[in-house]
Amino acid sequence: MGRLFGRKRRPGAYSHFRVPLLTHFSMNLLIKIAAISGLAAAANAQAFNWTLEAPTTIPGSRERTATGTDGTLYYMYGGQSGSSVAGLDELLAYDGTTWNTLSASGASAGTRAGAIGAYDTTRNKFVVFGGKESFATGAPLLNDTWEWDATNGWVQISPATTPDARWLVNNGVDIPGLGVMFHGGLAVDATGASYRSNETWWYNGSDWVMISTGGPRGQNMMMVHRSAHNDLILHGGQYYDAANTSLGMLGETWSFDLGTFTWTQLSPATMPVNSSNVTQGLFASMAYYNPLTDRVVVHGGNGGSASNTTWEFDGVDWADVSSNGSNCRNGGMHWIDALGKGVYGPCNEFNGTQNRTRSHGPNSWGSVTMSGTDCPVMSSGLTAGVASPGMPAIGMNLDINLTNLTPTNLPLVLVGTATTPPLPMGVVFPGSGAACSLQMTPIVVAVGPSWTLAVPSDPSLVNSSLYAQGVQLDVNFTAANTQLAEILLGEF
Repeated sequence: MGRLFGRKRRPGAYSHFRVPLLTHFSMNLLIKIAAISGLAAAANAQAFNWTLEAPTTIPGSRERTATGTDGTLYYMYGGQSGSSVAGLDELLAYDGTTWNTLSASGASAGTRAGAIGAYDTTRNKFVVFGGKESFATGAPLLNDTWEWDATNGWVQISPATTPDARWLVNNGVDIPGLGVMFHGGLAVDATGASYRSNETWWYNGSDWVMISTGGPRGQNMMMVHRSAHNDLILHGGQYYDAANTSLGMLGETWSFDLGTFTWTQLSPATMPVNSSNVTQGLFASMAYYNPLTDRVVVHGGNGGSASNTTWEFDGVDWADVSSNGSNCRNGGMHWIDALGKGVYGPCNEFNGTQNRTRSHGPNSWGSVTMSGTDCPVMSSGLTAGVASPGMPAIGMNLDINLTNLTPTNLPLVLVGTATTPPLPMGVVFPGSGAACSLQMTPIVVAVGPSWTLAVPSDPSLVNSSLYAQGVQLDVNFTAANTQLAEILLGEF
């Protein structure tokens, strides 16, 4: 594996290097790298904290709202307030600082609770479907479709095809380039008979299309879009058979392929459970997809004894990453690109509606930035690349991988500090191409196409940078190199 570079170097080979002035953080990081280079011990992920936000304007208490995001704002419409059976009808938006009223009461799609909401980023419209005008016993379910934008306000749409009236769907999902989708829910057909749906519906901006009946049948399920995988992940809910008989809270996890419009039940080894009753799976919970970590995050859920746990799904299994979350259900939650965090708005906490807003995520994210010049192997013409998959963060394994390698060449992963000016590779390896250069000062050199470092869970390392570059040695001892990767460590 890796070793400390320089113990057996050729005399004078690196005499042109200028060692840069290191910050305390960088020096601390490099000391730790040198101390544990070559080790690939498992590192434990940190659980993000939940932060109670303090917006300058606070909405009234509510639950069962229709929500969505355009990547900058968190939109929230309607809902039910406290013990009142009346529905709400204002549209609000949270920008990370305050809640702003976009359409006041009386200038909207009407009072409703439990409606399906999503922001259609393809057409820049907030879409609302279904729900109930109020939470009163016997209040009819709705099947009308409305759109809102800043220019036209609320407009009712008259699609040729409309799903049956329904609620308890929990959320709609925006699919960029396609439109809005939802699955399941408690529905009422044209004869007035109620049933739990296994239908997946797609709204393309003009009409509703039922695209599948292959998913689970139930209500209060959570669904998110994983942009990196072109699929939807659905989890939890209350399940029913075709005779509308309850099967309980099974905690199933399903994937919907957006290329083929087909559902597949997944088999994770770990199942999220209600913190108040570990024999139950979750329902009426909240979820978002984090594109930076490629994780689905689910929080809260269930009935009067709401759950306070937070779970992450990495595409294979669920992990409990609970920290300081509240007992919350019947709320909306979204990843807000502009904030770099997950956010949830008012929900039902401890069996009562509240007006709180919370965010989920670190204060600092890691990143990988490529710069400098790469050059191909002269004998093959292949140009190698260097990558660090996943989110560089303290408390995590940091993987540095070389790609597009020439099979017969010796690959090296170099890790250390940046240096200027670059050292022409021909100084070290005579005969190398003129464009080839070493753009960093190596401290660790690992032989092979990859190198793994278990980064300590040390807060002092946050916002520290280390640099990586790949080198290939040809049979004639010439060399080619990748671009330079600056790896900034964040929290996780």
